[in-house]
Amino acid sequence: SPPFSGSQYQGSGNTWLIPEIYRRFPTVNAVIMTQPMYLMAFAVTGKEIDVRTIPESWLLLRKIPVVPATALTLEKEEIFAKLAAGSPAVLICNDSVLVTGENLLQAFDRLEGAEMTARSLIVGQSLGPVKPISSQDISELQKAFGIAECPG
Repeated sequence: SPPFSGSQYQGSGNTWLIPEIYRRFPTVNAVIMTQPMYLMAFAVTGKEIDVRTIPESWLLLRKIPVVPATALTLEKEEIFAKLAAGSPAVLICNDSVLVTGENLLQAFDRLEGAEMTARSLIVGQSLGPVKPISSQDISELQKAFGIAECPG
């Protein structure tokens, strides 16, 4: 029987979610859904990760939107909407992080960048306020790498 019955959450969201991502997004050939320690610290607090703190992370991820755990139910479109808006990763509150890529290496690079950023933010805040990359520097990155705009 399927892991979901109506809107009742009954198990692992990836049993229906990952095949549906592949169906809806033909350029996605790899999906990683996992629970790394530092990203999970953000997931259990519902806090958004500011990837504008490390250039590589911003280039790989642009933004990691946060969705509620209920986004794992069949009727919900939140995860698909975030992916369609251009976000290659989604933080699912109290559950996991979902990262996509054109191939497994790209998906893993994005996951590694997200986890490194989460760790840097958590550790860095113990030293003082975190200073994100300026809007001017983001504009320069966009020009240098031919990036039109960030997903919202």
